[in-house]
Amino acid sequence: MAREDRLARIIRAELDQMPCPIRCCTIAELKARPEMLDRSVVCGHLSIASELIALVPPGQSVLILRYNVPQDCVARIRGLKQASQIALVSISPHVLETARLVFSPHVGSIHLVREHVVAEPVRLSGLRADLIFCDWIVYQSLSERDRQRFVLHRIVSEESAGQIRAALDA
Repeated sequence: MAREDRLARIIRAELDQMPCPIRCCTIAELKARPEMLDRSVVCGHLSIASELIALVPPGQSVLILRYNVPQDCVARIRGLKQASQIALVSISPHVLETARLVFSPHVGSIHLVREHVVAEPVRLSGLRADLIFCDWIVYQSLSERDRQRFVLHRIVSEESAGQIRAALDA
């Protein structure tokens, strides 16, 4: 579950390695199609938990997804020795907004940050920056050579992925 459709697509792509079919939707879609809850492990971020819990039948649990803490990304920004251009690339405006809020204290007035919302299928031509962060869908679309220039930031934490696996095994 996600508030924004594009964020839901990123989460789904990250969770596609789970040993079951994954269906992602927005709160609005779930309201329109409550049958999607049948025999499902329901997951959502804390920011939508109250809305989600209100839609889930009594007795069915909701797993709260935790997003990855971008410590490795922050470390890379801090490791830049000179004024640099940093690019944030995602299919989701929500992901870019969150990244901007998280990274801005570490960027300061030294570095220039550019945000790029891209459409699917992802086509990146001419993107130049000293450091480029991207989501899973963007990363999957890159050639092997281009992957060396991009830093993948997964949205779903490994802890949350483990909780989902455990719920599926129960």
